[in-house]
Amino acid sequence: MEDIPSDDIRIDFSNVDSITPEFAHQYLMSKRKSKKEIHEVNLSSSAAELIIKKALKFINR
Repeated sequence: MEDIPSDDIRIDFSNVDSITPEFAHQYLMSKRKSKKEIHEVNLSSSAAELIIKKALKFINR
């Protein structure tokens, strides 16, 4: 994500039905470290649920 020249990035999850817990973890770690504005679009409910669960683990540490 850091190689993308824009400071406002949209990650399009069209046609993504599910993601692995490992992907959600790595995605959130990268997003957290980035100074860019990163927005998810077209995120399925199952993928969104997994990302939210992973995010809550970060918050509750």
